[in-house]
Amino acid sequence: MRFILSLIWIKREQKVNKTKILNNMEDCRYLNDKYAINKWIFFTFNYPYDFIECCWSDAPVTASHIREKFNSYGGDVNRLYCELDKANSDKLLEWVLDNYNSERKLYG
Repeated sequence: MRFILSLIWIKREQKVNKTKILNNMEDCRYLNDKYAINKWIFFTFNYPYDFIECCWSDAPVTASHIREKFNSYGGDVNRLYCELDKANSDKLLEWVLDNYNSERKLYG
């Protein structure tokens, strides 16, 4: 009987710890989302003039095409983002998250 109670207690503790871990992961995801949104907002208002050429430095023809689109949108980064296909919008987001550091910090 003691052995069975021990197993039940261990299972309960594993479940509690798993819940704590999941809550911490959700908290972490929430903080990451907040940082990403903050970074994107500041980027759209204060982007570096050559961000397209930097982001698509491995594909100059694509960079030129995207630059033409961007200029035709009057420099509207959000519109550019909405018009990009999945691969290029992901590439832009990753570039912003990895390279743009002029946002106002959320904490401290």
